[in-house]
Amino acid sequence: MTRAGVNEPLSLKGTTYKVTAVRTADALGGERANGIFVVDLTLTNEKDRPATVLVDAIRLIGGNKSSYSVSDDALGVVDQQSVIAEQVQPHLPEQGVLVYDLPRQAVAGSELQARDLFSKDRGRINLGL
Repeated sequence: MTRAGVNEPLSLKGTTYKVTAVRTADALGGERANGIFVVDLTLTNEKDRPATVLVDAIRLIGGNKSSYSVSDDALGVVDQQSVIAEQVQPHLPEQGVLVYDLPRQAVAGSELQARDLFSKDRGRINLGL
């Protein structure tokens, strides 16, 4: 499995992911959560045809080894749009914010697991917390 860190590109067979910032918060837009985890991400489709980013393509693996998907509650609250369910055009970087709600004890040691948009290739980005 391919690995990267924050501000390092994770290049898979047809998709490049780059986490540009990671932060935690107790609340987002007035909504309280167990432990909000906010990830700024740039995604680039390296193929010659559009692709849609499905929710299972980008999961957060907590330090407790559990898998978390993007929080539906936070999608309308963040300033930038999420790349989830977006069609990504070839060779144009898409920037977005992903918000996850997970237990506080799962934050340390967490990683973003990304799946290639065109194959079963996967990689992980260590989020540095």
